[in-house]
Amino acid sequence: MKQIAVVVKKNGERAVVETSRKTACDNCERKSCDGGCEITGLIGSNKKMTAAAIDDIGAEVGDTVEIESKSSTVIGYAAVVFIFPIVAAMIFYGLGMLISQSLTVHFVSSLIGFIASFAVIYFTLEKHAKKNPSIHIVGIIHKNSENS
Repeated sequence: MKQIAVVVKKNGERAVVETSRKTACDNCERKSCDGGCEITGLIGSNKKMTAAAIDDIGAEVGDTVEIESKSSTVIGYAAVVFIFPIVAAMIFYGLGMLISQSLTVHFVSSLIGFIASFAVIYFTLEKHAKKNPSIHIVGIIHKNSENS
């Protein structure tokens, strides 16, 4: 998966890049609405996202670059984010069944498992991404004129 980003921070061969989130607007048939439909309000079309990236080509702060990550990595992250909470909720539901016969306890315990899974995902993926960035800077599209 390739995307355009701007280098905002540099530390040796590692960089922090900022990019706009891909949204439903990219494939929308109504290009005239400028992101003002109901969908973009729900998913936050104008939000910026930062990520750690490996820079083997010598980009500098302020450069507009092309970044790339393997599609399998992106799909793997998506699977974790969507499947793990459901599995955690089912496990906690089962634990609730062991604790009590009350449906309220079953529901509350599954809700706790569902919510806790997002905290586990966030901290685990955040730690992993800082240690081993899966994003690489593959090209410089526009050099920052202040660096020249």
